[in-house]
Parts: sequence; C-alpha cells; structure tokens
Amino acid sequence: MLGEVRIYVKAALYNYNVYNVFLGAPDAVDSNSIHVTSRSFTSVSVQWTTPQNNYDAIRYYQFQLGECATSDQTGSECQPVYTQYRSRSTSLSYTLKRLKPFKTYTLKIVAYNNVGPGPFSNAVAFQTVQQG
Repeated sequence: MLGEVRIYVKAALYNYNVYNVFLGAPDAVDSNSIHVTSRSFTSVSVQWTTPQNNYDAIRYYQFQLGECATSDQTGSECQPVYTQYRSRSTSLSYTLKRLKPFKTYTLKIVAYNNVGPGPFSNAVAFQTVQQG
C-alpha cells in the first residue's frame, strides 16, 4: 500500500513550500538476509536486515513459523499451517522457543510500520538440534 501526502510549509507571509511525501507499508524482508545465529533442541535464534524501503519507521516484526512433516531442509514437505509470533520491538533478531528437537521449520518475516504490514519474506528453512 503506497500513498502520497502533500505537505504545505509556510515559508513567509504569503509563500508556501510544497513537499510530496510518499507513505507506504515496508518492502519485504530479504529472505537472503535471514540467518540462524544459534540453535538448540527447542529454540532457534535468527537475525535479518531491515527492509530496503520502509517509508516510515518500523514499529515491529511478525513471524510465521511452519513445522515440516519430515527433516527435509528444503522446506518442501512443510505443512501449510503456520503459527504466528510477534516481536515486541524493532530489533533485527528474535529467538523462537518451544520448538521440537530435530525438526525442520520454515520461517517468514513481515515488517510493520504506521501504515501497516509489508509483504512476508520468502520462507527460509532451518532445523533444530537432535537430542542425545
């Protein structure tokens, strides 16, 4: 969603400067920037870079986590049902908890600004550590 706002700034008694400001939802988080920084039996920490065009300050990030039916690292066997997680900050990292050991998951990230959400990133697959 992209909109345009025209701002009039009074520069003198009868003179106004006109500025066109574009407002819109942020671009998608680049899936190539999503990296696993640590993993355990039941959690995975990820980090990413901010979307290229934000149009406004990022307010928070939301995640969709999909559990895969097999340990296939490609994520092609993942179930279509996703669990929603919401970050409570603008931090570019997050730890996903309460995961199952030695399971493959897919992750999608979306950024929100004051206009609303951008599109989700492409899914990125990762695996938790095997116990024992």
